[in-house]
Amino acid sequence: MRRQLLTLTLLLATAACATVSRDYPEKSMYAFDVERPERVAATGDAPVILVRRFRTSALGGGRQLVYRTGESRFESDYYTEFFDEPEGLLTGVVSNWVADSGLAAVVASAGDLEPDFVLHGAVRGLYVDLRGDGPEAVVDVQFVLSRREGGYTIPVWQSDQRRAEPADGPRGADVLAAWNRALRSILTDTEAGLRDALAGA
Repeated sequence: MRRQLLTLTLLLATAACATVSRDYPEKSMYAFDVERPERVAATGDAPVILVRRFRTSALGGGRQLVYRTGESRFESDYYTEFFDEPEGLLTGVVSNWVADSGLAAVVASAGDLEPDFVLHGAVRGLYVDLRGDGPEAVVDVQFVLSRREGGYTIPVWQSDQRRAEPADGPRGADVLAAWNRALRSILTDTEAGLRDALAGA
């Protein structure tokens, strides 16, 4: 009898664990979807820009989506995350946008082609702000363009770009759609700034 009760207990425990595991939400993975509306080929005499991998702060690093719920309170969502590290995804987005603008030939490493300029980026904030009436997708990026002279780099241009784009909802696809809109706005302004900086450098 005791053996039967033990067997029944184990079966019930196994069934309960299976039920609980099925109740866990599946992880959702996202990536930015941002492209320049028109692709323009760089001319043969266009400068060469090396786009360095972006750096991130604590408010922009990590694959899990981050939510700001208070002045100094942030929470992450284990079940919603980027497909890859956000700094790598953003580096690719910026590299493709600059290349498609025709401003310069873009390289990913110094060994590909000797660069004339180096573009650095620092992601100072990438989170969903829940403190207001509705969720806002925040992205805060600093760009620095430096000219290479011999073994040195000399900064010639800097731009601080921040957007807080309203999102239709606080999760997943709604947040990414808002971030995509924010990045298109940031990159449109950044392209204009780079164009002026390259013309005067």
